[in-house]
Amino acid sequence: MATPVVSGSIALLSGYYPYLSAQNVAWLLLETANNKGIYADSSIYGRGALDLEAALNTPLGSLSVPTTPSLTSLTPVQNSRLAVSSVMNKSLVKAIPEKITVFDALKRPFEYGTAGMVSQTHASNANLRNEVARAGVFNKKKQVIDNKTGFQFNTSESLNKDGQAHLSSMEVINESESGATRFYYAENSRYNTAENVLKPTENPYFAMNEAYGAENTLVLSDTSKLKLSIQTGENGLYGRDYEQDKYDFDERSYAAGLEYSFNLTDYLELATVGGMLYEEDAMLGLNGKGALAFEDGSTYYMGLKAQLNLTPNVALLAAYYRGYTEGQKTSLMAISGLETESFMLAGEYQLNKKDKIGLSLSSPLSVRRGHATFSYANGRDNYSDTVYMQKLTSSLKPAAKEYDLGVYYMGEPKEDLNFMGKVEARFNADGEKGVTDYIGIIGVSKPF
Repeated sequence: MATPVVSGSIALLSGYYPYLSAQNVAWLLLETANNKGIYADSSIYGRGALDLEAALNTPLGSLSVPTTPSLTSLTPVQNSRLAVSSVMNKSLVKAIPEKITVFDALKRPFEYGTAGMVSQTHASNANLRNEVARAGVFNKKKQVIDNKTGFQFNTSESLNKDGQAHLSSMEVINESESGATRFYYAENSRYNTAENVLKPTENPYFAMNEAYGAENTLVLSDTSKLKLSIQTGENGLYGRDYEQDKYDFDERSYAAGLEYSFNLTDYLELATVGGMLYEEDAMLGLNGKGALAFEDGSTYYMGLKAQLNLTPNVALLAAYYRGYTEGQKTSLMAISGLETESFMLAGEYQLNKKDKIGLSLSSPLSVRRGHATFSYANGRDNYSDTVYMQKLTSSLKPAAKEYDLGVYYMGEPKEDLNFMGKVEARFNADGEKGVTDYIGIIGVSKPF
């Protein structure tokens, strides 16, 4: 019976896969034969017992994904990965089909789950880590001022996960009657100064790790100033968490900004902001490799900031930013019409020269408008190398807008005792409706 069983199996496989040659079918049967257990004795069973089910359901060789409607352009699946940034986190993941068709070494189609191709950042954990680092910056700042030259040198330290102190920020400032020049390094550019615990007017497009930057402020008149800023560092919009993320993205980004500020009255200061963000192999932190590799991305942004001093002790601060990112197309996915925005509102009350409390409401950088189109295979033609492709287009606008509400205190309640306390709630965290995260931070330092 061996001859008709093998002959029938060959006929069945040839009917399933008419594009396979006789040599391919023979190799398929031999490679998927059962050579375990009693069939492991090659002196009796040779390559093993024929296993038709394994021949039909077991991929041979590495799996590949087509990048065009032809089997002549295949990219290994294991080399195709997408790392989703917090800016587009949940909405982009939902835009990707759960399953696609991939092909084995014989170009046979198999169903493949996309969950293994996508890694998401852990924004909540990254935010907490950054806030802890921020507490370290505030509590360990050292300052040296040369009154003769006008130079000011500031440094701060923070503790890493092993409890070792390392440089967290450093800045050199030179002030004159015509303006000021500042050079700085920051472990995280969102926390490169200690002026505000929540940094209510921070520029979200300047988010970088291991950042180096320079600022030059020119005093135009008694009521107006012009500031030029440039900065480079590891892409911070990816928002990676070193403890959990398996995909490490450390490409650099570069940003330039121009800010014009002017005093409408003695109590109200306004500032307009504009600039550009350039990212290596990414767009707003979104990056990948293989069939999901991005080219360098460019984002153009504008913003408006305001500070209203209601009394000598009470100040209201506000900021709004909007950016437009040039569309990009990978082999499997295209993103177009991407607009992002963020806003921040804060109120501060100065208790005395050293102590203040504040309340902040903000919405982190998120997609306002944009679409993602995923092109993927769902089969092939049996008599040619043609691949049947399908497109799935989805909006990148999150299901719900995130709002962060925070209360904080910073100051020196006693001599040589610095204290910072902060509680913040993230409503609709990461754009998921109804999900709430909480962050609580306390920082205390006292010289001994």
